[in-house]
Amino acid sequence: MREAELRVHAADYPGHGPRFLWTRTVRGRKTRGRQLVAEKVEKVRRELEAYQEFASLVEQIAEV
Repeated sequence: MREAELRVHAADYPGHGPRFLWTRTVRGRKTRGRQLVAEKVEKVRRELEAYQEFASLVEQIAEV
């Protein structure tokens, strides 16, 4: 076995998780995903909330 394999299988190895995956639909058909590091998850959530608020305001303006 190689050294990397030994490390991964060691009882005290912390593992690879958690993993966070951000998925989105592109052009209404394809799904794309991107793995995020844990430190970026809250930032992405805030940005998505801000975008949803922006999209809602734009829709309200367009109705007028």
